[in-house]
Amino acid sequence: MPRSAWSLGAVCRWSRRVLHKEAPVVWFPDYFCNSSLADVRRCGGTVVFYPVTEQLAPCWDLCKELAERTPPDIFLLTHYFGAPAPASQARQFCDRHRALLVEDAAHVLLPVEGIGEKGDIVLYSPHKLLPVPEGALMVLRPSMQTGGATGADPLGAMAEIVAEALPPVFPLRFLVKRTLRKLLPGALFGARLPDFDNDFSAAPEPPRLMHPASLRMLAQVCRRLAEVRRSRLCNGDLWRHLLANRQDLVPLVPKDKERVPYLLPFKAASGETCRRLCHELRAAGVAAQSWPDLPPEVVAAGARHAAARTLRDTVLTLPVHQSLPVASLAALAGRAPFGAAQRAETVCPCTLLPFGEGAKQWNQLMVAAGRSNLLQAWHYGEAKAKVEGWRSERFLVQINGRTVAFFQALIRVLGPVRIVRINRGPLWLEKELPQATLLQVLSLLRRTWNLCNGSLLLFAPALSNASDLLLLLLQQGFSTRGGGWTSGWLDLKQSDETLRKQLNGKWRNQLVTAEKAGLSFETDGGDGAFEWLLERYRQAMLDKKFCGVPEAVLRAIRAGVDGDGEFLVLRAFAAEEPVAGIIVAIHGAACTYLVGWNGDHGRKVNALNFLLWQSLLHVKQRGVESFDVGGIDDFGTPDVARFKKNMNGEGYELLGEFW
Repeated sequence: MPRSAWSLGAVCRWSRRVLHKEAPVVWFPDYFCNSSLADVRRCGGTVVFYPVTEQLAPCWDLCKELAERTPPDIFLLTHYFGAPAPASQARQFCDRHRALLVEDAAHVLLPVEGIGEKGDIVLYSPHKLLPVPEGALMVLRPSMQTGGATGADPLGAMAEIVAEALPPVFPLRFLVKRTLRKLLPGALFGARLPDFDNDFSAAPEPPRLMHPASLRMLAQVCRRLAEVRRSRLCNGDLWRHLLANRQDLVPLVPKDKERVPYLLPFKAASGETCRRLCHELRAAGVAAQSWPDLPPEVVAAGARHAAARTLRDTVLTLPVHQSLPVASLAALAGRAPFGAAQRAETVCPCTLLPFGEGAKQWNQLMVAAGRSNLLQAWHYGEAKAKVEGWRSERFLVQINGRTVAFFQALIRVLGPVRIVRINRGPLWLEKELPQATLLQVLSLLRRTWNLCNGSLLLFAPALSNASDLLLLLLQQGFSTRGGGWTSGWLDLKQSDETLRKQLNGKWRNQLVTAEKAGLSFETDGGDGAFEWLLERYRQAMLDKKFCGVPEAVLRAIRAGVDGDGEFLVLRAFAAEEPVAGIIVAIHGAACTYLVGWNGDHGRKVNALNFLLWQSLLHVKQRGVESFDVGGIDDFGTPDVARFKKNMNGEGYELLGEFW
């Protein structure tokens, strides 16, 4: 369906056709968009509004009273702004009244825990969160036939109802509007926002089918869901940071790194304050607005719906869409109604010194840095030089003669321009990183390499993905270029027993199964083991269509290890036959899981669980203190990501890449 509002109408029609409800009683929360009710009203549904609290949950006591007079046939539970509503309680309430539970996840980009688990029907609205003209998703479960006639085909009946909609319309208006916005940004299409107090409802349209062109656009943008998710979360964090010092405006829903917001809601101290802040934000160029357009029955009602009217008057929503330029958000710092911007000191006492020693001394710095990464290791720089033609240069960052950080830069000259790439550096030698120190270092890097002196700096700092750090980089003139690295650390300073208990129960049970299968392992099978694993790794990349560490780089790293780190190839054996293999690279006091391969028999006996556990114990005995699981990609390789997450390490996400 093109719109989730039409999906609601389809559910109502289905109830009439399959459950033989002449005028199905549909319960909606009173804090709800009136425009979304048009198709339910059109098809003869009896609309009843149940009260919600100011915490956006159903008021169950009042719902019980209401159900005694007008029990529901369909109960809509809304997950406001991507935050899970109490679905378990809603499920119990619907079971008690033999009602259909519909979870409204129109504000949800991707399902998270607590959303889409209890409903007979779940509604999503991709068109609200993605740059597509239309697109809604309706998830149906066999349980949706609650109270239905025997022998009815609920799924088939819903398919027939959807097919009865009007023919699709080519999204010409959307395409023209998007094209003009790209050609003339801001010139013709300024934000046309309704007045704060105006409960505007668009004129209802009859249900239509989704046009194939819209389906193709949706399929294309779904390939970029990871990017969309990251951008929306980042923009939400920036808004929270910019408004953190305001006492009269607080986030309405708690922050959660798994919840991708549709709009970011803030609650003002009063309706008057909310109106004033809305005008101030709009004056600063922010598309702030109220939400939603309340139904007239709720607006005119008495005390029962007071909470919904209070929310309507005091909630202000801010945009977080992925096309929102973060540089524009950073520029708002220091303007009303935001706090003062933090600026770098005009005089920077930082100095950059070339590193004049060798691999052994560099590795000592890596050890001192603690949780380092392979991309800053000496032998990685040498491998990139040998295989891809980069020149590796290494530097110390000093403040008043004290070394506070170090990094390895890869440099390549293209005509008159030097490409300088600093990937996951600098590495910091002080546990606490004062913001003033970071400002000085960022200013130093920006002054050392910039377009004015013929250099293009590609910079992926070893900094956590935090809104205050992002603002610092943007205020220093850096521009975002791409998403950051996501992975997890295992703390090997713990005892073996503690490490094992920390593993997810399922992961640990799989390890027990592998140990009972009588597997054995080797930690260094020489060139033969390395070539055996590379051959299977190469085929796995072709079969599963993923890009791992290039084979030539792996060979060069292994050949270049010379006392400053180690390159471990581990294999698991069943009855003297190798069934799985992994590669782990040690860098300083840390190591990274680089490559893993599992054969058919290896998967049956959970050989990768066995090998990873043995590798933890092995590197731990060598003095390694931290184990990086080697990257977590929930979208590209979801099964691998789940496997790594179940090792229950300390997850982290870096800030991303800048230029």
